[in-house]
Amino acid sequence: MGEAARFVRSFRPTIGTWILAAWLAASLAACSSPTTPAMAAGNLADSARRAAPDSVVDPNVAPVLTMRNVQFRFTKDLVVGIDRIHAQMRPAPPATVVSFDDPASFDLDVSGASVHLTKPQVEVLLNTRIFAYPNANVRNLRVEADGQNLVIHGTLSKGATIPFTMAGTPSIREGRWLAIETKEVKIGAVGVTGLLSALHISLSAMINVPASGNLRVEKNTILIDVFSNLPPPHLHGAIASLDCCANGIGLVIGSPNAVSDSALRALVPSAMASSNFVAIRRGQLKFGKLTMVDSDLDLVDADSRDPFDFYLGRYQCQLAAGDAHTTLQYAWHVRMPDFAKLAPRQCPSRGSSG
Repeated sequence: MGEAARFVRSFRPTIGTWILAAWLAASLAACSSPTTPAMAAGNLADSARRAAPDSVVDPNVAPVLTMRNVQFRFTKDLVVGIDRIHAQMRPAPPATVVSFDDPASFDLDVSGASVHLTKPQVEVLLNTRIFAYPNANVRNLRVEADGQNLVIHGTLSKGATIPFTMAGTPSIREGRWLAIETKEVKIGAVGVTGLLSALHISLSAMINVPASGNLRVEKNTILIDVFSNLPPPHLHGAIASLDCCANGIGLVIGSPNAVSDSALRALVPSAMASSNFVAIRRGQLKFGKLTMVDSDLDLVDADSRDPFDFYLGRYQCQLAAGDAHTTLQYAWHVRMPDFAKLAPRQCPSRGSSG
């Protein structure tokens, strides 16, 4: 009699647990040839090399972006809190000029940043981006904190669709991968961590992974490529530290010295008069029918009592509702309302993307 059978016999399971054991065994058989991380996209180092910028940036073309205290909307619903960031806006081929009208026209090479996602923002990212690939069998995800552990609730489909809960400790690997090492798994309300181990079933045999390699499962560790799972503009940089989980997920990217108060005052002294801003200097920037050369643009929050809610995809609505003026040095300074505070008539819907 094998180890798994001895475990099940000594476990004296309830009928419900027998059903779970049968389902788990069937799941393993159904995915006897899963898409492995290596099959999907090579190893972690390969992916990191593919993601790294490989071109020399011309400072006369690529503007420098600085933000402080901004709720940055990659889409209408996907928001990342940017406490501070300093990054070069590198044109992404085939684009030769950075355009506000096309977020895919540029990447962000981050020299320093502090960003965070609240638990609701993490859930949006998980459900609309990370686990939104065609063959995904993990859905309806919710997160909560348990000390330093991240607890994830959702549904798993392998023949049948059942609720699950898993808890794990998050960490950062190779400067870009969020690794969640699973310590506990429940199916419904039944803990099955020991049963999975006895049956030699790991999460990698149960969770479908995308061919892109942006999500991987190695045994019982889930690996998420943080940057590649965000929509354009794509970020490049090295994650230096992680803060999890009571208030969501916080990341420090690059060097904190690059976004210190003294560094920001040297970079964007006019914008620093506001607590919440998006500032762009140098390089070429296109927005609407205008193109700035040696860019000098400050977008500041009209209401500094809360973070600046900025949606790049609908910036023109905020620009039209704001108050803009130019300086004698040809710089632009714009006071903008938060996107969420715009009236419907100020930003008519243009479809599901908002």
